[in-house]
Amino acid sequence: MLLGQEIYKVMDQKQIEVQQVGLNKMTDFAIHTLMELAKAFNYHRGNIPVLDPKTDYLSLQKMKATLDSYTQFAEDQDNVTERTDAALQIVMDTIGYDAKTDDPKIPNGILTAFMSIGLPVELTLSEYQEKWLLDEELHRMVLEALNAPSGSALTAHQEGLLDLYNTEVVHSFFEDLLTTAAKEQGFPSPVFQKVQRQKVVELDGDIFTEINFIALQALLEKELGDEPLLQPQQAERNRQVKQIEELRISDVRDSYFAQVEKEYDKPNTKNKMYRGVNLFLKLVGDYRLSELTSVQAYTFIEEQLEVQPNLSQRTIVDRNWQVSSLLTYCVQKGYIKQNPFREINFKRKGKQRHHWQGFTPLELDRIFTYDWEPQERLLLCIKATTGLRLSEVGCLTWECFNVDDDGIRTFTVLKAKNIGSKRIVPLHPTLVLPPQGEGRLFDYPIDGNGLCSTSAGAAINPILAKLIPDPLKSAHSFRRTLKNMFRDAGISKEINDIYTGHGQGDVASTSYGGASIKTRYEAISRLKFPWLKQF
Repeated sequence: MLLGQEIYKVMDQKQIEVQQVGLNKMTDFAIHTLMELAKAFNYHRGNIPVLDPKTDYLSLQKMKATLDSYTQFAEDQDNVTERTDAALQIVMDTIGYDAKTDDPKIPNGILTAFMSIGLPVELTLSEYQEKWLLDEELHRMVLEALNAPSGSALTAHQEGLLDLYNTEVVHSFFEDLLTTAAKEQGFPSPVFQKVQRQKVVELDGDIFTEINFIALQALLEKELGDEPLLQPQQAERNRQVKQIEELRISDVRDSYFAQVEKEYDKPNTKNKMYRGVNLFLKLVGDYRLSELTSVQAYTFIEEQLEVQPNLSQRTIVDRNWQVSSLLTYCVQKGYIKQNPFREINFKRKGKQRHHWQGFTPLELDRIFTYDWEPQERLLLCIKATTGLRLSEVGCLTWECFNVDDDGIRTFTVLKAKNIGSKRIVPLHPTLVLPPQGEGRLFDYPIDGNGLCSTSAGAAINPILAKLIPDPLKSAHSFRRTLKNMFRDAGISKEINDIYTGHGQGDVASTSYGGASIKTRYEAISRLKFPWLKQF
C-alpha cells in the first residue's frame, strides 16, 4: 500500500515537472515574441522595458497599449479614421515622442521625414495631425521615410510577429506580468478585455499559430499530393496570476485544501470539507468569489433537498459550514471582504435531527439475556456501565487500563471524538474484565480515520434492532441510559457531563472544580445494574 502511494507520488511529481517545463517554454516564447515585435517596430527608439514585475508598471502598461495598437493598425484596414489614428500612434512611438515632456512643435523625427519628402516644416503638431487625417498619401510617404508600417504595407516579418503576438500564450504572459507588477508596486489590479485569441501548436520544437499550421498542412498536401503526416502538440500557457475580481471557487480550492491538510488531523474531517466544496461546485456552480451572496447559500440548500428530500438539517448545516470555511479562508487572503455564508437561517430546512432515547430496564434485561458472542457481550457491558461511545470502547487497549493506589480501576480514553471527550473513566466495581493482556481488547477493524464504530456497529446494531425495534434506539442509547441513571440518582450535571465526555476533558483540565477520579468513582458506584449479565 505504502509502495503504491510512493509510486503515485513520484508519478505526480514527474507530471508537475513536465507541466513546468511546458510552462517555461511557453513563457520564453512569449517573452521572445514581445521583444522581437517591439524591435521590429523600433518601439521607443529601442529603449524596450525589461519584462519583469519590478519594471515600472506604467512603462509596462504603455508598452502593452502600444503593441495592441499595432495589432489594431493591421486589422482596421477598412476604417480610415481608426487606421490613421493607429498609424499616427506608431509614428509617435517610433520616434519616441512624449507629449508631456517633448516640445509641442513637430518632433525632429517627423521634421526629418517632412524634409525628406519635400513638405513644409512650418507646421505645429496639431496642424500636422489635421493634415494627416485628410491625406492618405502623406501617411505612406512619412511612414516610409520613417521606415514604419503604413496600411497593409507591413513587412512579412512584422505581420508574422503580430500573428504570434495575437495569441493566448503571449497575452496570458503579458497580463500575468502586468497583474503582478501592479500588485507589487501598489497600483490597482488591471482589468483586461476578454478576447478570443489564437491558439499555438508546437511541431518539432517550432511554434505555429493554428492558422499558420493549417496553411502549412495545406501547402505540404499540395506539394506532396498526399495528406501530410504532421503531428503537432497543443501548446498553451494559462493565466498563472488571476485578478482578484476574476477568481472563482475552483481557483482557490487547491490552496484552501492545502491549508485544510495542515490544520486538521482526522482524514474523516478533511474528506467532509472537501466533499462539501465539491458538492457546491456540482450543484450550484463555479461562481466568481465576488459574485457570491447569501442567495447561493440558500440555492445550495434547495439543490441538496431536490436530490435528497429526506436530508437532515444537521447535514445541511454541516455542508454550509464546509463551504463557509472556504469563504472565511478567502476573507483572510483578501479575496473577498466578508463571508456571505454566515448568518444563514436553517429553520424548516431539512429533517430535524432525532435524539436517541435511553433503554428502559425491561429492554436492558431483554438485551443482556440474549446469547451474545463473548466479544460483543464484553463490548456491551463496558458500554452500558461507562457510557463510552462505540468507537471509544472498540479501540480500547490494555495500555489504557490502570489501577491506582486506592484500587480504583480506570480506562484513559485517548481516541476520543474531541478534546472534551479525552478523559479518565473510573469503572463500576461490579464490571468484570477478562485477564489483563496487551494490545487491543477487541479486534473490530479500524478505518482510515482511526475509528471502529462502523465495524463494531455492524456486529451489534442489527441484533439490537431486532431485540428493540425502535428507530430512536441503538447502541448509542446506552449513553443516554447512563446519563438518565446519573440524573435519577441525584448526581450533579457537572459530574454527569464529565463522566460521559461532555465536559472540557482531562486534557483541558485536571481539577474540574473537585471532580477528581475518586469523586467520579463514587458517582458511578452509586448506580445499580441489576440487568447486567456478564457471562
